Amino acid sequence: MVRQVVVGDLRVQRIERKDGQRSWTIVWPEGTLHTEADRFLREHEGSGTQKTYAYYLVVPA
Repeated sequence: MVRQVVVGDLRVQRIERKDGQRSWTIVWPEGTLHTEADRFLREHEGSGTQKTYAYYLVVPA
């Protein structure tokens, strides 16, 4: 069973990379990539804060 956190309409999505590491991005309810958020998160690729930033982006203020 796969658990996924859904906050509002956006979803944080874990990406399993070929090198065995994980990345995080944000997708819309229909599963399409949120390009602006993904662009920002890619700047933090491999950092321990990428997942945290992803969740901060989807939590309403």
